[in-house]
Amino acid sequence: MRFFSRLTVICYCSFILAIILRIVEFNHQQKGDFSGVLKLQPVEATFVILGYLVALVVGFCYFLVCLYYLISGKFKLLPKRLAIFNMVMFVIQIVYFSFF
Repeated sequence: MRFFSRLTVICYCSFILAIILRIVEFNHQQKGDFSGVLKLQPVEATFVILGYLVALVVGFCYFLVCLYYLISGKFKLLPKRLAIFNMVMFVIQIVYFSFF
């Protein structure tokens, strides 16, 4: 479970980075001097895929596992800081995809 928690944190960090890249690219397009945020487009695409697609699936699975552990009373087995961070980021991600 510790590996799953850390994988989810990596996905959510990629999600945050993908949002930042999107904002920076949008601002560059508004100014008209767009040449790409990163010079390596495959790296940028990896962050976007990992942040938008994989984070949604992995985050949902992690949320279900945390919910199971919470209901069964085994929540003590999970790393607390990682579990709280992942659940908060899951809610933020759902809000982001719902309204933006």
